[in-house]
Formats: sequence, structure tokens, C-alpha cells
Amino acid sequence: MGMTLEQRFDLSGQVAIVTGGAGLLGAGYCHTLSAAGARVVVADIDGPAAETLAGAVTKASGVKSLAVRTDVADQASVRAMVESALAEFGRIDVLVNNAALDAKFDAAHAGSHASSFEDFPLETWQQSLAVNITGMFLCAQAVSRSMLTMVTWAPKPQASRPGWKKQVSCKPTSMPLGTFPL
Repeated sequence: MGMTLEQRFDLSGQVAIVTGGAGLLGAGYCHTLSAAGARVVVADIDGPAAETLAGAVTKASGVKSLAVRTDVADQASVRAMVESALAEFGRIDVLVNNAALDAKFDAAHAGSHASSFEDFPLETWQQSLAVNITGMFLCAQAVSRSMLTMVTWAPKPQASRPGWKKQVSCKPTSMPLGTFPL
């Protein structure tokens, strides 16, 4: 008999960080991950909105959530986000790199974008890159340190051919290789 959808996507005991968590898409990710059993870190530059959403997520699923005010474009803020998640939950299993800045839709930047490329403000461009590109890099880099402590490294069997280098593979300790429920 096959597994149910809930069994396939059971995240009980796992911790997920969602950047831009208080936004429209982020809120959906937070609720969905929590409904699947994950403890969710709602990371958003809007601290009060993150607090409100974390409370709603916890109330809806019964699974504890944590709000952390985070500016993904600031390395110290990202490190503090990871430290808060680890202090509260002791691990990080999932990162949803969702935070993004789009001047066309962001109320704080309404009117700062022009209708044509040649008039697009450089400051808006640079801020978009800081959040949308650098922010994703900083978050992935910061959580990777924690995630790497949760993998087991083992030599991968290989054919003995002259000149071939030894290969190393990793697998999550919480889920044996080959049992991904997809």
C-alpha cells in the first residue's frame, strides 16, 4: 500500500527557515511547512509582521514557530538569524530562500522604478541585487555550516582505474539515501 501525501511530506522534527517569510509567498511556505510538521523560522525584514505570522502559523498547526527580524542583505543579520534558529531549535534542515525585492511590487519602492530600462535608478538596481542575489548567497552560506554538521561522509565505492581520484559522497543522517519520498 502506498504512502499518503502527508506521509510523503512529513517534516516532523525538522526545522525550516523561510526568508521573506511574512510576505505573500513566504506566508504560504511557512503555513505549508508547519502543516507538514516542521518547526518554522519566519525570517523577515518586517519584524512585527514576522511575529504576527509566526503566531498564526503556530496556532494553525500546533507546531512551534519562531520570528526573527532579518535583513538578508546584511551578513551580521543573517548570522544572527541562524544563531537564533539554532538556539531555539538546535538544527536547521531546510532553507527557503524566498526574500526578494521587486520595485514594481514593493510599496516601499513604489515610484522608484521607471517605465523604461534606460531610466531605471541605479540605487534601486543595487538594492535589488543586494537582496535578491547577495542575500540568497549569504543565507545559503550561513545555514550550510549547520547543515554540513548533520551529514555523514563516507567513501563511495569505485572501480579501480589508474588516475581516478577518490570520490566522497554525503547523505543526510535523518533520512537514509534512497528513501526520499518523491
